[in-house]
Amino acid sequence: MCLHDDELTYEEARDQYVSQTRQNFEENLKKLNFYDEKSRCYIVSDTNMYSLIKSVETAIDGEEAGPRKKADEDIDEVQLLADLFKTAFDRRYRDTLLGELHRED
Repeated sequence: MCLHDDELTYEEARDQYVSQTRQNFEENLKKLNFYDEKSRCYIVSDTNMYSLIKSVETAIDGEEAGPRKKADEDIDEVQLLADLFKTAFDRRYRDTLLGELHRED
């Protein structure tokens, strides 16, 4: 069922935007021969990303963070931040931790 843009609810329009953006991203990568199965398209708002990072900083500083404004509007902000932390941790500490585990055996 294809609705005209003016008939879409906010949620439907958002879902359509996300789906079309991801599809377009994948098609562009394939055209340029950059696509692989690990490719990921993060759709983020700079405002929401800033708000998320500030709330993480507040939590790290030990202060209680109130609810984030517009957190319900996040698309991939939380996943992007989690993936960045995981990648940074893996690059920095994975070999060190694995080396220590092997020395204990």
